[in-house]
Amino acid sequence: MVTGVSPSSIGSGLALAIASQSPLLLILASRTLSNIQTVTSSIHALYPSTPIKAVALDLSNLNSVRSAADEIKKTVGDGEIDVLFNN
Repeated sequence: MVTGVSPSSIGSGLALAIASQSPLLLILASRTLSNIQTVTSSIHALYPSTPIKAVALDLSNLNSVRSAADEIKKTVGDGEIDVLFNN
């Protein structure tokens, strides 16, 4: 999982590097879903089979954090997040 994802950012570069390693699922989080969509398009241009889950997340808003946590729990089910990059 990578937070703070936006085009031309460290988060974007990190997400691209992770995608190159064929993760089972790459969770991208940002305050702005359009930023995630742009980064997702860039990733899929190079690694089309990478599964990506976009999550709206504003770390300065506890309601947003709770909502994102619930969405991520539903996504991973009984699985777990192996690595979190809180960018």
